[in-house]
Amino acid sequence: MQAWRTPDGRVLVAGPVGPLSDTLLGPHGILGPDGTFLTEERTYYELDASGALRHVYETTVSSVEYELYATTYRVEGTALHGYESSCDASSGESRHRHTVKFTGLTPLAPAETPSEERIHALLADEARMRNERGAGRLPG
Repeated sequence: MQAWRTPDGRVLVAGPVGPLSDTLLGPHGILGPDGTFLTEERTYYELDASGALRHVYETTVSSVEYELYATTYRVEGTALHGYESSCDASSGESRHRHTVKFTGLTPLAPAETPSEERIHALLADEARMRNERGAGRLPG
């Protein structure tokens, strides 16, 4: 696994990489930095300075009325970039937006990189806590 440290001490860990569905936005796709369509989706795990899971950056798809949105992320150079594209189903118009989530990333040595097992344990803990919070709200 590859990982980076942020200037404020957080750690960003690269997770799985897979093919980006070409059906996310139909012919509109998600545009990358060079103006071509991205073909891979990547996941990144943000850990705080204590090693706790803070955020998961993964490809997401959502919709509001007639608009479909898709967002994916890439580490490029020393920054984590977000790429969002949207398509209006009624007009066929598409929009593309690029954001920078972090800058100043420095690569971690393999010995400092959290293991895949550690990331899986953090994700399992997060899922368990979400289930416990949700279980308290279910009608009984």
